[in-house]
Amino acid sequence: MQMPVRDAIGTHWAYYSFFDLFVKFSIRVRLPVLQFSLYLWTNASAFVYGECMAAGQTSPASGTSSDATQGEEAHNQALLDRTVEFSATQAQRGHSGFLLGSEGEKIQFLLKASEILSSSLDYETTLKSVADLVVPRLAEWCTVHLQEKDGSIERVALAHADPKMIVFAEELNKRYPSDYSAPQGIGQVLRTGKAEMMAEITDEMLVKGAKDEEHLRITRSLKLGSYMAVPLKARGRTLGVLSFLSIAGRHYAEADLAFAGSLGLRCGLAVDNARLYFELQELNQGLEQKVQVRTEELRHAQEQDRSNLHRLKTMLANLPIAALMTDAHGHIIELNQEYCHLFNWHIRFASPKEKS
Repeated sequence: MQMPVRDAIGTHWAYYSFFDLFVKFSIRVRLPVLQFSLYLWTNASAFVYGECMAAGQTSPASGTSSDATQGEEAHNQALLDRTVEFSATQAQRGHSGFLLGSEGEKIQFLLKASEILSSSLDYETTLKSVADLVVPRLAEWCTVHLQEKDGSIERVALAHADPKMIVFAEELNKRYPSDYSAPQGIGQVLRTGKAEMMAEITDEMLVKGAKDEEHLRITRSLKLGSYMAVPLKARGRTLGVLSFLSIAGRHYAEADLAFAGSLGLRCGLAVDNARLYFELQELNQGLEQKVQVRTEELRHAQEQDRSNLHRLKTMLANLPIAALMTDAHGHIIELNQEYCHLFNWHIRFASPKEKS
């Protein structure tokens, strides 16, 4: 006897959980003899957006500029709240700060990162790609800062799952620039070369780091949960910092910090190799320019020597007295007719027409 498909499906949505970049669904199927589960995966960000859209929380497509702005703010807040709620649920179910469960997944992640870093010597582009790879499996926010030759600190990468949040972060940084002289954060990691981690970002930390009330309100609205920053090191030097920020309900542990350090080490080596290559290129170009200049100087000197020699030979030939010219070793290289007549040298001095 055959069983209709609608009777075979016993549970429509058993559970969901983060797995790499995906949301996992389970459908339990019951047949007369066999029972099995069908697992489906869909993009996690699509799931979050889908939830917001299903709740009617997307921004309006038309209306006044003020209404559109309010709608976008409501949409962003709804998205952020939904992400916080989703991450908090996963934390209660025993998930750690990273969404890489097994050692095999971590190895695969590092291999992918190494592949990206070795794909080009344009390290700013590859670091941006690595930051995009980090989000959202390792963090909700990821940044990369590099220290330049003059000592200045430049942020070369900023990643978040929502492009609107990146624009928001850029504007926030313009309004409240980072203080790299602070005893914690990017500047401190660059100075010491040591990683740092805040397993839980408390409200007291936000109050202490806020520039004013508005800054505090904004940072509170982000619902940050945990923070890590690891140095990018190579040949005993700290070249930059790779930082991670998670939202509330998702906290980093020491194992996560060690894994982040491995990723930071690979980034540091890639930056150092690329910079060494460009330094060698600049050195080669400088040497080539010096060789060209020196070659031109020698050519000009040789022309002058030939011109001077020609004038000396002409002057020697026209002297009314015996004269000769020798090189540095005393070998005769030129003598005139008067010299030959005086010492009875039978050398015929022919004119150019006679020689031809």
